[in-house]
Amino acid sequence: MIIPIPERLAQLRVARGIPQRRVAEAAGVALGSITRWDTGRGGPTVGNAATYAALVERRLVVTRDGHLVGDLLDTLPDLQGMRQAARLSQAALADRMEISATSVGALERHAGPTSHLGSVQRYLEALRYEVVLEPVELAVAG
Repeated sequence: MIIPIPERLAQLRVARGIPQRRVAEAAGVALGSITRWDTGRGGPTVGNAATYAALVERRLVVTRDGHLVGDLLDTLPDLQGMRQAARLSQAALADRMEISATSVGALERHAGPTSHLGSVQRYLEALRYEVVLEPVELAVAG
């Protein structure tokens, strides 16, 4: 069973003894938001999820067929290009996602840190990409 990213972040937070309050302060949101994310009753924005991931020494990345494509925040400006590379129209992708083509276009135009993580994940999954949590690699001092 695949654990949703917000719930996996909660598991990592608890394992590290990080209080929800610290995540709320770092993300600039109410404590109740963290509770909703942790329990799957709500979802963070991409930016807030990236902040949460950093607190538990992880980063959000995009992969395809097990290969790293890049950091999630870095891929957002190229959603339209990713769709076009898949040779899909907005309407065809909208059909896959069961949303309107207008919604696909809006996500492509406005994708960024304030986009809802769940919406971005659905978009990328419809293109056969995956958003995953990856451990942050520590830089080796030379």
